[in-house]
Amino acid sequence: MTMEEILIAGGLIGFGYGMLGWSRKAGWVLLALIATGMIAIVAIRQAMSPDSLRSTSALEFLVVPLWPCLGAFCGWSLGAFARALVNDR
Repeated sequence: MTMEEILIAGGLIGFGYGMLGWSRKAGWVLLALIATGMIAIVAIRQAMSPDSLRSTSALEFLVVPLWPCLGAFCGWSLGAFARALVNDR
């Protein structure tokens, strides 16, 4: 997956979560689950192709989870805002 696809996927998950109307605490749990899931995906992908590892491959564990979490945070904010607009009417 490219960075843009990961960002959009995180945004869609966050938006759906925000529209459901769960608490902020549950939103932070979602961010933790997304980050943990992405770390697991990086670990599996690196274990499947150990011959392509480089000295900078460890940075993937830090950088890759940031994009879906950023997308999920923005998506959750937009979803919560949209839910508030719908509930006010």
